[in-house]
Parts: sequence; C-alpha cells; structure tokens
Amino acid sequence: MGLKVVEYDEVFESQLRKLTDRWQESRQLPPMQSLFSLQPLLHRDLKRIYLCLDKNDTVMAFMACAPIYARQGWYLEDLIRSENAPNGTTELLVTNVMARLAEDGFEMATFAIAPLAGLPDVDEEHPWLNKMLKAAYKYLAFAYHFESLEYFKGKFKPAYWENNYFYYTHPSQPLALLNGLLEAFVGESLWFCMRHSMKRKLNSRHK
Repeated sequence: MGLKVVEYDEVFESQLRKLTDRWQESRQLPPMQSLFSLQPLLHRDLKRIYLCLDKNDTVMAFMACAPIYARQGWYLEDLIRSENAPNGTTELLVTNVMARLAEDGFEMATFAIAPLAGLPDVDEEHPWLNKMLKAAYKYLAFAYHFESLEYFKGKFKPAYWENNYFYYTHPSQPLALLNGLLEAFVGESLWFCMRHSMKRKLNSRHK
C-alpha cells in the first residue's frame, strides 16, 4: 500500500484537524457532548499520537492514545480514517501502534468499552430489559453502531474482555433507561437522534 506509521509532529496539525472535521461531518449523529467528544489534540503533552501516511505524506489515518497510569497501559482513544484511505489502513495502524507500545514495555492497550456487547440470550431476572437492550444493539445502528463496534474491536483478537456495568433506579421504565443511556453517550435524546438521522438521509437524496 506504500503506507508508513510515524509519531505525530506539529507539521501535520492542519491535516489532522481537517481530517477530524471531515470525519465528524460524515457521522449520522451530531458531535458527542460527553466525555467521548472528539478532541485528539487535547492534553497533547500527555498523549501519544500516531499517523498513517501515504507516499506523499498525506495523513490517511491517525490514532490518539491516552495513558492509563494505574495499569501501565494506554487507551486507544481516537481512531480516525480518511475516506480516501486504502483498505487495510486502519488495521495497519492499530497493529503497528500496539506493537510499538509493547516494545516500549507497556503492559496493556485497550479500545475501551463496546456498549451492549455480550448480552445473554436469556436473562430470567430482567427479561424485558434484556430484550429491550438486545433490540437496541441490533436495530439502533443509526444512533450508535453497537454491533459493528463489537465486531471491529473483536477482530484484533483481544487477550480478554472485561465486563462493564451500569446502575439504574427505574426498573419499570426500560425505554426511559435506554433513552438515558443514549443521552449519556451522545448528549442528545433518542428522538433527537432519530430526527437527525432522517434529516441526513433526506438531504443526501436531494444532492
């Protein structure tokens, strides 16, 4: 492919910012307003940022990694790919970065959570909630790509998966819970996300 992976240099800042903006504009949802907001250069001095360049030194993809001090590892936080990047660019970048971190003596690297992954087929204690969350996992790709996100992270063959849990107080209101989870991740309600997605699709048809 003629691609190479290098550590970030300020000479690439303009390209990185433009790629970030183009990627964000292409998303079905508005920019996230929670701790998941896309700001790869925030706290630059604490991060490691890697770029995947083509033969003309054009940024095809980048990855910003944040330290996890307590575990001697790194959170592979932001992974952005150009629409013009050849197939395999993301895989090349991820495997190269993880190899470099291992060579530098770090003990782990993680993509963090894959929301709703690993739900049981049957949950006798919370049957309706389980059905609701499984339906969200399968059918709410317009709001959050649960299924494809789990597939992407899983194809790198992680050494292990860690369970993550959430706490809620209204077991009789599963739809309210689902809406609350979406607001926590995206910063907007389920209904706003549906309207936003439909508007984007209509606009694309008129172009």
